Amino acid sequence: MHDFVIQRVNVRDIARAFTIAFAENRHGFKKTDKPKEGDIILFKGKSIYHCDILLGGKVLHSTHQKGGVVYQNIDDVLGFNEIEYWAYDAN
Repeated sequence: MHDFVIQRVNVRDIARAFTIAFAENRHGFKKTDKPKEGDIILFKGKSIYHCDILLGGKVLHSTHQKGGVVYQNIDDVLGFNEIEYWAYDAN
């Protein structure tokens, strides 16, 4: 496992480190256009990135506004400009 050190607490720095980790395949995830059960969903917004899990055709989604985790349709997750799907590749 790799540790990521961010010099200052800044949402953009955290988002950048997160994106680089996925793009460089540091944890075995590869971008996919056809998500399946258990894949990671990366939501990108104007100034925030957010990561959820696809389970049972819905999103297991953490939210600060509701104080925890919700299980909802992907179309109900609002406030993001882009959605990417990442599948774990054990090979």
